[in-house]
Amino acid sequence: MAKRFFILFLFLSPVIIQAQNEIVPLENPVYFFLKQQHIKGNLPGYDDLILPLYRNQVENLLKSLEENRTSPNTSTDGSTEFLQKYFPLKSQQNKGVFSGDKIPFYSVLYESEENHFYKYSDTVLNFIFDPRAALKSIKSNNSGRDSVSGVMQYGAKFILNYGDFLAVEMDAWNGNVYNSRSPAREIREVAQSLTFNKTGLKNFDGTSGYAHFGQEHLNIHFGRNRLIWGTGIQHKLILSNNPQIFDYLNLDFKYNKFRYTFLHGWLTEKVTETMPDSLNILKVKQPKYIAVSRLGYNPSGSFKVGISQIVIYGDRPFEAAYMNPFLFWESAQRSMNDIDNSFLSLDMRWILTPGLELSSSLMLDDIHFGNYFIEGLDSRSNRSALQAGLSVTDPLFFKGYTFSFEYTMIRPYTFSHPGYGGTTTYTNNGYNLGAEIEPNSVVLDANLKGFVLPRLLCEIGFRFTEHGANVTDSAGNLIKNFGGDINHSYDYSTPVSTPLLDGEVELTRTAYCKIEYFISYNLSFTSLVRFTRFTSDINKSTSTFLFSLSYGFL
Repeated sequence: MAKRFFILFLFLSPVIIQAQNEIVPLENPVYFFLKQQHIKGNLPGYDDLILPLYRNQVENLLKSLEENRTSPNTSTDGSTEFLQKYFPLKSQQNKGVFSGDKIPFYSVLYESEENHFYKYSDTVLNFIFDPRAALKSIKSNNSGRDSVSGVMQYGAKFILNYGDFLAVEMDAWNGNVYNSRSPAREIREVAQSLTFNKTGLKNFDGTSGYAHFGQEHLNIHFGRNRLIWGTGIQHKLILSNNPQIFDYLNLDFKYNKFRYTFLHGWLTEKVTETMPDSLNILKVKQPKYIAVSRLGYNPSGSFKVGISQIVIYGDRPFEAAYMNPFLFWESAQRSMNDIDNSFLSLDMRWILTPGLELSSSLMLDDIHFGNYFIEGLDSRSNRSALQAGLSVTDPLFFKGYTFSFEYTMIRPYTFSHPGYGGTTTYTNNGYNLGAEIEPNSVVLDANLKGFVLPRLLCEIGFRFTEHGANVTDSAGNLIKNFGGDINHSYDYSTPVSTPLLDGEVELTRTAYCKIEYFISYNLSFTSLVRFTRFTSDINKSTSTFLFSLSYGFL
């Protein structure tokens, strides 16, 4: 028996060990494809509440879809062939300029099958090195004034897989801005760059990296990389792509119909400067953290529910209580003198019928249920965010497309916290951790997305935003607070009743079109056209045109 097992292990080990655990970048169109197939009912095992996924997870999903293609209810509209050819995650080839299966240097630009600048692979190790580069041009028109920016990014990525359970990745890059500065801030890395915005230089940089341990039921991840979390189609309420990336420890456990996810993150708070004497400047940055845990239940492939607890805290070393995934943190924080910002979140996704998915999320911020009966729904102490959406695949004559509609409402003062400054707001370095929407707002989104051609992904959308803004003077100083700014919470002088959209009403209408053309495995072209009309006491309009040629999904 032992001999048979040993022979079977030798036969299977090359296949097992080749399974890889590195992250599949969020920009990869495989996520759109998998989501589409899930809504159609072809992929009940897909769960995109927390992204990105790991390569072996995506491979298993594609394999499951491949095995079910003979089913009369399974139709992939040619998208499977596209992904297998241009994004062959199941490929075990060793193609590269300096790899076993050598290819010409210039072919990395047009080769459609998976290839890397350098790749080494054996029965234990899998190592990849790829340069990354992008050229971007941004033109903006702000109420009749044109300006143009050029942006160049360049860097490299290293990925190491050890066996089928451990992956390590490091990514580092620099960037330069040419011509005008303002349009370049359309690129999030530029807008959030300390070097670019504080020193006045036209440079910016960034880095990410992680170590990931994964098995069938358990994944443990420590690193600094982009993570998005939420049911939202356009806006993620818990974690979005809006803030800077941060360091975090993540544990994800799945068994049968249950899933438990835990995260503890180390956030950044803005630096404050004081002058203790006439000669020196004292700079202080207070520590800040986020903790999230969620218990999910998937009774069927078409219905998923979950409940999450979230805490933002700071001004002290990290708390052991919030590193403990087996506590109810609302009670724990009260035992620590009730100074932290805690939330409760409920989420639901339901494929009502193949081709139609309903989703919703509710975030409760320091909820006081008793006050509903005393102070009413508009009580300042009952702060919440609500999101509801639907997605329809192959709507009407748009075969291969997905139409989505989403409603997002964030009540006044939600995500802020009274009395403790920026260390308890729902932000990282001043940027909203969740949706890029201020409190006291309502947002409607409509979107149509799909492959026009096998390599051409097109998306058009419209967004309507209504925001109740605070009253400020010409210098930006607060005059009257209506709960419309995440950085200004309420105090004892704030009226108990805070109606939604009270304040200075601002209306924003945005229409956009985004096109992505995948030239080869490494090379892609992106264009974005966006028109925005802003209406308040001063009306203005802006237009943005962005063109990007990217090598390596920067």
